[in-house]
Amino acid sequence: MSSNEISDLKIIGDQIALGPASEADVDLVRRYGGPISHSALLPTCSLFRVPDIEGVLGFRVHHGYAVVLGDPLCQESHQERLISAFLEYTSRKRLSVIFVVVSRRLVEMTLEKFSSAVQFGDLLIGSPLKDPEAGSRGSHLRTSVRFPQKMGVTISFYDGDGSVDDALESRIASAVDRWRSSRQGCQLHIGSHHFFRNRRGCRWFIAEFEGKVIGVLALLRVNHAGCPWLIDLVFSTPDAPPHTNEFLIVTAFRRLREEGVELLSYGVAPSAALGEMIGFRPFAAFLARTFYTLATRLVPQHGKIRFWKKFGVAGKEPLYLVFQEPRIGIRTFRALLEAFNFSI
Repeated sequence: MSSNEISDLKIIGDQIALGPASEADVDLVRRYGGPISHSALLPTCSLFRVPDIEGVLGFRVHHGYAVVLGDPLCQESHQERLISAFLEYTSRKRLSVIFVVVSRRLVEMTLEKFSSAVQFGDLLIGSPLKDPEAGSRGSHLRTSVRFPQKMGVTISFYDGDGSVDDALESRIASAVDRWRSSRQGCQLHIGSHHFFRNRRGCRWFIAEFEGKVIGVLALLRVNHAGCPWLIDLVFSTPDAPPHTNEFLIVTAFRRLREEGVELLSYGVAPSAALGEMIGFRPFAAFLARTFYTLATRLVPQHGKIRFWKKFGVAGKEPLYLVFQEPRIGIRTFRALLEAFNFSI
């Protein structure tokens, strides 16, 4: 079964139904979502559910693997049963399962059913209550933020739960296109940035300069590791003044601090090298570490930790990949690369 055969489909038990994610699916992401759970709402993702559980499991099919994106979206007490039903489904379809970007709790839950797991990074957590510009440690950040302000950059707030501004959304889409076209080298991402497809529970901070949108910070409502909000994306276009990203982040911090938000998620921060490895044979462990080292050289990701430290890291939660098959080979790596939309 190829990824093309299953895209744009929603799996319900053994039934396949056409159609986009429903409002109920959006609600599940907002109530139970983690750092990549919003990918379940993309048209390229399929959803598995069983009739007596309020919840879904988002996945994609690549090279004979069902790649599950994040922890199941349901109450913790229902997760194990939803996973068991999914494994019965994939067994009948002759698909092997990989869980990506999942919590330590899910690893412990699935150890009897899965062969191996590896920690590849962390969920980084910040605290808006701690002003990153305060004190001597914040002096460099204060200087950075003042630069775009002096240049005339302004930042506005746009709420996905409010009224729709089609003209602003069109200008934001143009900025996204300019930013994406300017990116060079190898890229990894979990999905396309269609900001306004599922707007409920989303917020955007918009940087403007000389009449153009030149930067955006996207906040998503989630519920993971004590964080009610996730910074899904922050970017500035090539024509933006330096430090526009820092200006956006500091502005978002101020807003959340005024609302009394204690914690927020910076998202996934891949490590420079693989961490804890569970259930791997020596050669498989060597192969996994070698491939990961190569991947991080092609697409450096661990610099995110250094970037977010300037805003304060209040905590970390380990994130894992979990494999059903006892052997990990080239086909496994190809499935992972396609699930993360690897491109050159």
